[in-house]
Order: sequence, then structure tokens, then C-alpha cells
Amino acid sequence: MLLALIGFVGVLTGVLLQQQSTARPLEERISKLTSTLQESAKAVDEAQMEIEARQRLVDKLRSDQQTFERLRRVDKPTADAVAATLQGELAKSESRARLTTLLLIPTIGALISAVFAFVVEKLRRQPRY
Repeated sequence: MLLALIGFVGVLTGVLLQQQSTARPLEERISKLTSTLQESAKAVDEAQMEIEARQRLVDKLRSDQQTFERLRRVDKPTADAVAATLQGELAKSESRARLTTLLLIPTIGALISAVFAFVVEKLRRQPRY
């Protein structure tokens, strides 16, 4: 009976040790699989962001191509008319700016002179002690 008891304790100890040793690698494998899964999820997110960025680029290129096609269809007389209109508008705007500058500078000079004359006149009329 003692031998059977010692044998049972030996077998039980062996089983428990074996379960502990298999449990530790299992925990390690679960931990390793979890970290690998997290890295994979991160890689999938990065790939998704890259796909979205490339899709935006494709959309911009399509838009640019449509703009180019519209510009290509414009005939020479129409393009010349638009250019002439723009040049005329620029010339008008430029002449208005020159006129404003030419009127503004003398006006500012006159205002400064009037303020200066007013100050000088006030200083002359002050009694001196």
C-alpha cells in the first residue's frame, strides 16, 4: 500500500508538473499570438490609410484630367477673347490704382501740412512764461 501511495504521489506530481510546463508555454503562445495579432491589425490600418491616400490622389488626377479636357476643347478665338477681356479688366484696375495713388498722395500731404500749420499757430498763440 505504501508503494501504491508513493506511486500515486509520483504520478500525480508528474501530471501536475507536466500541466504546469504545458500551461506556461500555452500562456507564452497566447501572449505571442496576441502581440502578433495586434501588429497585424496595425499593419492593416496602415495599409488602409495608404489605400485611402492613393484613392484621394486618383480622384484629384481625375479632376485634373477633366479640367484639362475642358481647357483643351476651348477653341483659339474663344481663348483669345477671354484673354483680351482679362487684359482689359487688368488695365482698368491698374489705371484706377494709379489714379487713387495720384490723388491720395497730395491729399495726405495737404492734410499733414494743415495739421502742422494748426499746431504751429497754436504754439505761437500760447503765452510764454
